Amino acid sequence: MSEQIKAVSLISGGMDSALATALIQDQDIKVISLIFITGFDAAETRPFIFNPEVDPQELPLKSRKAADRINSEYRILDIRNDFWRLIKNPPNGYGSGYNPCMDCRIFMLKKAKEVMKELGASFIITGEVLDQRPFTQNMQSLRRIDKLAGVKGLVLRPLSARLFDQTIAERKDWVDRNKLLAIHGRRRTVQHKLASRYGLLHITSAGGGGCLCIDPYFGKKAADLFLNTDKEGLDKDDFEWLKFGRHFRLSPQAKLVVGRDWVESDHIERLSRKTTAKLLSPRDNQESKAALQGNTSEQDVQTALAILTGYLRPQREQHPIWLIENGKKELYWTNARSKEDFIDFMI
Repeated sequence: MSEQIKAVSLISGGMDSALATALIQDQDIKVISLIFITGFDAAETRPFIFNPEVDPQELPLKSRKAADRINSEYRILDIRNDFWRLIKNPPNGYGSGYNPCMDCRIFMLKKAKEVMKELGASFIITGEVLDQRPFTQNMQSLRRIDKLAGVKGLVLRPLSARLFDQTIAERKDWVDRNKLLAIHGRRRTVQHKLASRYGLLHITSAGGGGCLCIDPYFGKKAADLFLNTDKEGLDKDDFEWLKFGRHFRLSPQAKLVVGRDWVESDHIERLSRKTTAKLLSPRDNQESKAALQGNTSEQDVQTALAILTGYLRPQREQHPIWLIENGKKELYWTNARSKEDFIDFMI
């Protein structure tokens, strides 16, 4: 009796990758789903802000739920220490915002190939659909991605497979090409019919839609960071600040980040201790803390304090706010101002 063929699948939590995995499982292939923790997925970010020490294995991931739904074994890969570097300096450039989609895909496919070899698997599955996304899913880009990732011939894209050249898995008859699909473009009629068959209609259409890198506000914050700092000197914590809070540019040297609730405010306090940021902590309100970053002037400090008062409740004529830097505390009584007074500072 021959040994069962194995494959690894990049599963995102979206409908397409779950369907692609299920289609191959139906051909008696053992599929191990790979779940990547980038630290920049919206579903991941909040738990990590709440508890930076949380075990990635315990996160409430859409991708894990999708794998469970199709009865696929899965493995969680934590790539947070690598991913921020892709945002900082993607070799193949950014997408429409500050999203390194092509380099993200190359990196994940390289990792998938490593795990494939480790597990004794024979090929890689993805849920990509030809021309669904203009930058990374056209024929030229997909071929380039496979080449740069060193996985040419190894990647099977079941939803569009019959539109591509045969892969190794098809040439060796591990999978039946006639049972694969030829979906093209952004229409999702075929996927929804398949999702009904597999009981996956509850899954959102696209798992990648939760990535912070494609969020317009994240893009604005990243653009401001790159414009006002030496990009090469940025580190992981600089990118951590971009994931949350309200951001204000006070001067080319100074930026303010205001927490939107107590979870973000606690994270601001933790990050301020790790970095050179000054912590602004209201004496009577722990829900809205702020961090003042950069080479700041006294005017920057006064502006930051005034901005913070607009987010403090209940409102009063003056707010006592601690400024904490290097363990030293100074109390400022700051006249209350309206949020609208500083709208031009908001990034």
